[in-house]
Amino acid sequence: MEDRIEYFNRLIEALEIKAENLEQSSIPRLREHFLGFETSVSAIYKFLIDKGIMQKDPYRHDRSITELKIPSTETLPETDTQQEISLRFSQYTSQWEFLVKIFHVSLASLTLKKVNLIMELLNYIRWTDLSTTSSYQVTRAISGILNRVSQMNDPMAGRMISNSAMNLGKISNSIKAELKTITVFLRERYKAEVREHITSKMKISIEQYRRKPVSIMDNVKFEFSHKMKEAGWYKELIHELLEEDYGTAAEKLREAVLERLKVNKPEEKRKKKSGNDDKTARMMILDRMSRTGEPIRSTVLKMNENTRVISQRKKSFSERLSEIFSSMFSKSDNRVIYEIPIKDPLTGSIHVEALNFTDFSSITLRKARLLQELQDPNSTPRKKAMAADSDHLLRFLETNIKELKTIHRRLNALEEYFQSDEVPRDVKGEMKSSGLNLKNLKNSIAETIRATNEFKLKKEEEEQLRKLGISD
Repeated sequence: MEDRIEYFNRLIEALEIKAENLEQSSIPRLREHFLGFETSVSAIYKFLIDKGIMQKDPYRHDRSITELKIPSTETLPETDTQQEISLRFSQYTSQWEFLVKIFHVSLASLTLKKVNLIMELLNYIRWTDLSTTSSYQVTRAISGILNRVSQMNDPMAGRMISNSAMNLGKISNSIKAELKTITVFLRERYKAEVREHITSKMKISIEQYRRKPVSIMDNVKFEFSHKMKEAGWYKELIHELLEEDYGTAAEKLREAVLERLKVNKPEEKRKKKSGNDDKTARMMILDRMSRTGEPIRSTVLKMNENTRVISQRKKSFSERLSEIFSSMFSKSDNRVIYEIPIKDPLTGSIHVEALNFTDFSSITLRKARLLQELQDPNSTPRKKAMAADSDHLLRFLETNIKELKTIHRRLNALEEYFQSDEVPRDVKGEMKSSGLNLKNLKNSIAETIRATNEFKLKKEEEEQLRKLGISD
């Protein structure tokens, strides 16, 4: 048992290091590839509409896209084929616009389900193999339309379309390469979450698993359907997890996982220009602070769901009677109040706080969205922070760090409440845990504090050198 706990801790540490590496490498490249892909697709679509080769989609701008969705893959009709392919291509380009302009590409927003959807969207038209004889009907139809352009008495237009199509083929391969790298991380993160929420809470022995692996798998699936259904059931990954924890080759498999997650960090070279150092330091701090947004958002959403389950449970007669008497002597409202013990980080003393969860939830979700915006180089908060002088930036960071610490303390206390005997017994099994999210939040806050302190010390050192008349 100790062996599995030790491995889980090593795995979480490896995932955190890998996440930081991917957020600085693969994720920015993926955003850039998405932007390049969307630009080329939109250029082709606009050209085809302007030339009357495709029909306008009258509902294009009225359609509200809130999630990734693949256009129809049904067989193209024999009649009105042009109209149907025009509609599908419009929906296809709209999905790429959604990915670039609305969907926030980060490890926090990407899941195995989302990656599969992106791959489906990427393969909806096979830009790497455009041909009128393609076995994929939409690819075949688009290839035929683009061939018509090349036959027009407009060589420049033909070259533009040809170059755009070739560019899409190249970017498709680049996107697939980045998604492949990211998927390695997502698979192991998924298994870590299953360990935390399900298998670690089940009494599984090595002997049981090796004797009846199918039965253990069925038990895990049953628990999964109640606690992690939204994550999607991946039998192959659950089998990997069980083999790594209980199989005969467990040690070898675990080392292989850690090896896959290993980050080979190149030796950092000291930059000559202090301006570059300052910019890099600011970017690092803001990136680390922005990572607190997703665990906060996910935790609050889970706690909202826990609150909903508790409030909608079937209540006993005495409970209903008590509520009636309470409402007679007090103004009724829809606020949810939780009395939670909060530990003072300085004195260690504990006081009970009557937390208005309704307001706290709303304010904290807004805060999470603002933090996530710091990850976007084009967002107003990010631009302001990058442009601010050092004193203003440090005040901004210190204020946010203080708020994050308060949020973390309250979320921790709420997590303890939802996992305690205070929750009615009949719904306790439905309470969603946020342990991994809170651990990630704590680590992200610690990294932000560390980076902020380093930045502050660097600025103080520069100021001392300046006073002595020494500068780079």
